[in-house]
Amino acid sequence: MTIAPAGNSGNYFADQSRDSWRVGWSPTYTFPQVERWGAHLFKIGSYIARSDDDGQVNERPVDILDPTGVRLEQISFFGGRPFSMSDTEYAVFGQDHWTISSRFAADLGLRTESQVVSHSFRVAPRAGIAWVPFANTGTVVRLGFGFFYDRVPLDVYSFNHYPKQIVTMFDANGDISAGPFFYLNALGVVNTRGPLVFHQNVEGNFSPRAATGSIQVEQSVTHFLKLRVGYLRSISDGLVTMTQIVPDPVTNIGVNELSGSGDSRYRQLELTARVQTSEKYQVFLSYVRNRAHGDLNEFSNYLGSFPLAVIRANQYGRLPGDLPSRFLAWGTTRLPLGFRISPILEYRDGFSYSAFDAAQNYVGIPNRNRYPNFLSLDSRFSKDIKVNPKYTVRLSVSSYNLSNHFNPEALHYNTADEAFGIFFGSRGRRFTADFDVLF
Repeated sequence: MTIAPAGNSGNYFADQSRDSWRVGWSPTYTFPQVERWGAHLFKIGSYIARSDDDGQVNERPVDILDPTGVRLEQISFFGGRPFSMSDTEYAVFGQDHWTISSRFAADLGLRTESQVVSHSFRVAPRAGIAWVPFANTGTVVRLGFGFFYDRVPLDVYSFNHYPKQIVTMFDANGDISAGPFFYLNALGVVNTRGPLVFHQNVEGNFSPRAATGSIQVEQSVTHFLKLRVGYLRSISDGLVTMTQIVPDPVTNIGVNELSGSGDSRYRQLELTARVQTSEKYQVFLSYVRNRAHGDLNEFSNYLGSFPLAVIRANQYGRLPGDLPSRFLAWGTTRLPLGFRISPILEYRDGFSYSAFDAAQNYVGIPNRNRYPNFLSLDSRFSKDIKVNPKYTVRLSVSSYNLSNHFNPEALHYNTADEAFGIFFGSRGRRFTADFDVLF
């Protein structure tokens, strides 16, 4: 595989062969309602799952070239062996839906989780309330807070079986200027313990987690207009990220380490309005403002189906989901003769991107720049035709980007590329016709 400022060429550098399966069982039991200081509806449940992942990853050399075709760096690989990973997960939960009055209800719950392969035991309390503060105004207030844990995929624990990197630098004459540097694969050890996480001090004792809280206020203004305001805040810690430890100057041996030290922060404000003048006409308007920042070297970038060839130093910055402003309008209108039209309008900030130099290093602050703002008006025109009492055929024509707005999906992001800064790959106005069978 060859990586150059103007684009990649050659063969993709990685082959993967995998055979995996997962089976789970989740029984629940709901008790009869208890009348004591209100009405209680208790529920308990459990979850057990078994996973298995077998396979092997093979990786071939990667050359990084400058604009003139001179090789700057080569990434080659050695080692690598088949892996066979298995895991068992256990979870137990209990919750109480407590109806204190016709205007106030609370949900209280506790969930415990255990993932054998990560040698960890996790506790997740959660709570939420729904409150109607005034009897006749239609105001509803909802509050919620909880701890949530991510399951650590088995491919994280297969990383020790992946091929190791050899990185060699070259000068303009093709001679070795630095290296070769050998990078071993390793799983980190999380030494800190939270009040709700208990783990052993062993490699891979990861417990990705998020503390998430939200508040929402809903208000009926008239019989056809309802407004909703919501705010959400999520703080995530213990995320699995790729960290590259620089080689020792004597041995030239470094480490590509999967560590459980990543974090991210997300907050979102959402304003929504629903307009429904009758059963035939319904329109929704939504404005979302959010902010998402965190560690950029998420493990899935390097262990997924199509891993990145170049491992860069981890940076903290905007995440792909960071969209400061997004407006959506959608609805459904029933037309005569059984026809229906469903338009949707979206206008938002463009996704963020990073610039790189010829050696594929970050230039400036990662993800600081953005694609052009996105605008698209789509619609679907459909009609249901009843064939018999059981089957209905839905015929439809869908249109996309009716305004033919320039919405690029790609960019020349390398500063050594002559076309640096040029956006391309926009999908113009288009139409599709399809049908569905409903039964």
